[in-house]
Amino acid sequence: MIIIQNLMENWNGWEIKSQNWRLIYVNKDKTTEEEIFSYPERAEHLLGVKLVQISSQASTFIGYTTNNYLPNIFFPLVYPLFTSLLGFILLILGTIRYVKK
Repeated sequence: MIIIQNLMENWNGWEIKSQNWRLIYVNKDKTTEEEIFSYPERAEHLLGVKLVQISSQASTFIGYTTNNYLPNIFFPLVYPLFTSLLGFILLILGTIRYVKK
């Protein structure tokens, strides 16, 4: 079992860069291990970041190395249009092959 704790000292609104998290691992033999990591160290603690995301222990979304939801601003436009166009082309090619047989 893992317990996640957000260590907020002098927390200033949405200032996420000053946040620290504590992971307390409780083993089957009831011994505990503690791990503390901060926002700048999050790339080294991938499991910790995933657990913080799932448990909502951060004031906002945090990523493993960046906080961007999408690769860039054009992603929501290009991805659906490109995949739709590719699907339409494959549909036309499949129809042409089916009609020729």
